[in-house]
Amino acid sequence: PIWDDCVGSFLSRVMLSYVVGYDSVVLNWITATFGHNGYLYNSYHKELINLNRASKATGIFERAKHYFLKKVGIFFTSVFLFFTTTTIVSFTLRETQERMLRFAFNLQHNIRNRQPYGPLVLTHVVENSVFVPIMA
Repeated sequence: PIWDDCVGSFLSRVMLSYVVGYDSVVLNWITATFGHNGYLYNSYHKELINLNRASKATGIFERAKHYFLKKVGIFFTSVFLFFTTTTIVSFTLRETQERMLRFAFNLQHNIRNRQPYGPLVLTHVVENSVFVPIMA
């Protein structure tokens, strides 16, 4: 059957033979014709199929679509969390570095000019205590 041209292109024949299976095609046709009533005996696999429950067997594309969409959703969620986390960490590191350099420059200036550095330390502590809730 994989070499028959009546099914379509080579890709569709491979998909039908190895992914979907001819049983699914026949089962879909029978359930559509008889309206999910009755039984079907598969002599090759020696199994009796209840057509009332055959809709579960025929929904391979629905399951594949649901599985694919779930995986795509997980991928996009992971990418979103990755970029959000890296942006927040980058912002925190840049802001901390900028504050520390500003404090070091001001402290050096106050010590060289023999100015009191108590108010500078107090200002630095208050500014950073306000910045801590942003980091958390």
